[in-house]
Amino acid sequence: MIKKGINFVLNLVMSVLVLGLICVLLISSTAFRKEYIKEKMRENHFYDRTYSDIKEDFENYTMQSGLELEILDGLFTKEKVEKDINSKIDAIYGGKKAKIETDSIKSELDSRINLALEEKNRVPSEDEKKSIQKYEEVIVDCYQSGILYGRDFSISSKYLGLAKNICITAIIVISILLLIINRSILKYISFIGINLLFSGILCASIKFLLEKRVQHILILDAKFSNLLVNCLNDCIEKFYHFGIIAAILGVILIVLGSLEKIKKTIENEIN
Repeated sequence: MIKKGINFVLNLVMSVLVLGLICVLLISSTAFRKEYIKEKMRENHFYDRTYSDIKEDFENYTMQSGLELEILDGLFTKEKVEKDINSKIDAIYGGKKAKIETDSIKSELDSRINLALEEKNRVPSEDEKKSIQKYEEVIVDCYQSGILYGRDFSISSKYLGLAKNICITAIIVISILLLIINRSILKYISFIGINLLFSGILCASIKFLLEKRVQHILILDAKFSNLLVNCLNDCIEKFYHFGIIAAILGVILIVLGSLEKIKKTIENEIN
């Protein structure tokens, strides 16, 4: 009775650890991998939509200032937006602070405004100079805030790696204890099968519990919400497929681990 109780507790703990290890591995290969995020951004046209949003904001501020919209033509490119976003992502995952280059935008904009004034033979007054300077600063701030919303933060996989090592170490220790207590490889294989089946069912059930709920998430704006929903859907699918594989493998191991018991039952019935 005591042996069964110990086996139950150890298997329960191992099941939680196996599930935790699966979660850590899947998160490490998705949200905590910058290449994955960049790929998802391309799939969801995040770079193009960011370019369009920044351009639209530029146009709104320009119309308010009384300047012609033509002054914005070719002021910045989609390639620059993508490069700046990627630089910021690299900095976020590298634990650094990204500096977005805006001097070229301000310098080009200043040159265009001065040229437009020269063509009209106008010399700006002191108040107009201050207005022009303020407008240029607003445009620069608008661009900086448009690149990943101007947020500065960092993502570190340090604790994720620590959690992975703890799970693996604890699983090994519990495996050794189960082998010592039961002194049977087949029984241990059966225990592993039960753990995989339990973890697999939970992973697969996430699809039915969360898939419809995440579709209506709205955070920051439409482009970010679409990106987030797409990433979550992808993670849910990964959990589902991994869960199915784990559950099937678990059933196979349970059957293999029970072969000796099945053999003895058949022999007893024959005798």
